[in-house]
Amino acid sequence: MAIHELRDPFRRRAASHHVLTEINGDMQLADILLAEDYRDTVVAQVSDVVEDQIAKRKGLSGAGIRTALKMAKANRPDILPVVINRLLPDFCEALEPHFQAFLASDETDFPRFVSQREEDIQEAMLSVTDARAEHSQNKTFKKMYRQLRGTAGQEVRAILPRLAALVQARLPA
Repeated sequence: MAIHELRDPFRRRAASHHVLTEINGDMQLADILLAEDYRDTVVAQVSDVVEDQIAKRKGLSGAGIRTALKMAKANRPDILPVVINRLLPDFCEALEPHFQAFLASDETDFPRFVSQREEDIQEAMLSVTDARAEHSQNKTFKKMYRQLRGTAGQEVRAILPRLAALVQARLPA
């Protein structure tokens, strides 16, 4: 890892996970999803799924979230990948117990394992965004998050199959 990359706290966290894995030999979810050669792929694919989900939303809440995303992208076109990249280390940490349960099981298909525990995994991921919203100083963001929180599970559930497939692709055969 280059010195300039260590200034990014999220890349530092990924680097520390890699070192720990080499020391104790245990595979961790962060070793897969935060790997320097894979993280951009993960962020791009998750961003695509989120955008697809938002585009599919119907009704007033759908119109509201599409408008909010459009406004956010007008100010910062890369807003989704940036946010997902920032949250990815925390998602890895929240999902680690599930990943370790998978490794300890006889299951070999991570997407199937995830689909069987969809609700628990969804709640683990939402705990990350809930904590971020709770600690945010941005009152507009907090208000918008509270309004969208009730349907956020749908978006998270839509991400899970793609995220699980990204993990499966990097598991040793």
